[in-house]
Amino acid sequence: MSKHPSENPQPDNYNRAYPKWLVGTMGLNFLSLLLSPFYLFGGINPVEGGGILRFLGFVAVNLFWVVPCLCFFFSLDIWGKEHKTLGIAIGVMGIAVTIAGTYYLWTFF
Repeated sequence: MSKHPSENPQPDNYNRAYPKWLVGTMGLNFLSLLLSPFYLFGGINPVEGGGILRFLGFVAVNLFWVVPCLCFFFSLDIWGKEHKTLGIAIGVMGIAVTIAGTYYLWTFF
């Protein structure tokens, strides 16, 4: 037995359609994912000192690729919840972190 669609409505965000320009632009955040092997295995550690400090430096450097990936998903989620300007701002922040991380790698190697 099928119900009438008005008796079982879908949530508002059930079928989100994102503009191609948004997904393409925010997709630049995944460039840092391609650089992640350099962060993970490149021996980059800005901290000289003991074990705990070196570990914290390793974690801080790896945020250069983790944060942009998270920003991609958060920007699309917030865009879908009708906060379009905030979603774009979060995505642009992720792109800025990607650029900063790429510059950091460029100066290190």
